[in-house]
Amino acid sequence: MGEGVFGVVKSAKDKGNGKRVAIKEIQQQIDTQEQIELIENEIEVMQNLKHPNIVELYESFAGKDMFYLVMEFVDGCELFELILEFGSFTIEDSSAVLSQVLHGVEYMHAHGMAHRDLKPENLLVDFSQLIVKIADFGSAKVFSPTDMMNNFVGSPTYIAPEILLRKPYDQSVDMWSIGVIAYIMFCGFPPFDDRLTTEEMFLQIISGKYEFPSPEWDLVPLHCVEFVKDTLRVNPKERATATMLLEKHGWLRSSPQYGKKRRLNQQGGRTTNEATAQLHQQFSQRLQQHHLQRKATFQKFKSIRNFSL
Repeated sequence: MGEGVFGVVKSAKDKGNGKRVAIKEIQQQIDTQEQIELIENEIEVMQNLKHPNIVELYESFAGKDMFYLVMEFVDGCELFELILEFGSFTIEDSSAVLSQVLHGVEYMHAHGMAHRDLKPENLLVDFSQLIVKIADFGSAKVFSPTDMMNNFVGSPTYIAPEILLRKPYDQSVDMWSIGVIAYIMFCGFPPFDDRLTTEEMFLQIISGKYEFPSPEWDLVPLHCVEFVKDTLRVNPKERATATMLLEKHGWLRSSPQYGKKRRLNQQGGRTTNEATAQLHQQFSQRLQQHHLQRKATFQKFKSIRNFSL
């Protein structure tokens, strides 16, 4: 299903109930203590997160040469793949995705956990349930208000300025990443030019210099521009929290169940179809069409692979 820094993710089936699961295999021969701590953090964080917009960890165990993380199977693809196909998103589609990501992050932060590597590759869109789920907690960390973090983690395009400056930081680094993701969804390219050298791009991020160029941003509503500005603030103390964004930006509150869902999120509860109600019909249709196209491509590849002379 995928491959990461320390191992691979494979699809499997639970013999007990026949349910499909995803198993992350991590090599035990890890070189540094820091890498070991990252794996331990991933397990600790996921064990304490139960939310419809977060991939659930069912169990973890060690084998002879591997650690195994048995997780919820997501029948879909990365948000990154949809960005490559769609380019920029409609405001309705963006709202459907961002509102769910914000609900997941709000819950995570309320429970003292920071992801620290939010990006489209780590946001999974489940076609069967039409739900967006936050995944890959390899860089996640448990935090407290009095204990700032200082590890240098994250992905270049989405990393917050304070991490680049090697300053102590808190969970607000996740909100910066959400701002970058939102910017990309609105226009189809990142706010900080990834065609530059890494050093030059990092200087842009540290200075917080970005633009809303024409013609890509000409038709993007002002409230979407404000959303980006609320999150891409160099000073983390001025950066909006997930709760602030959900309360301020009414265009994210597309569902009549919004109020009920907000209360459940704050209490750590969940309902069966709460996230499904957030998705717009247009987005659902596009996802289903994309799913059918991916299945057709897979079947074509399978037939070619099985062809023999």
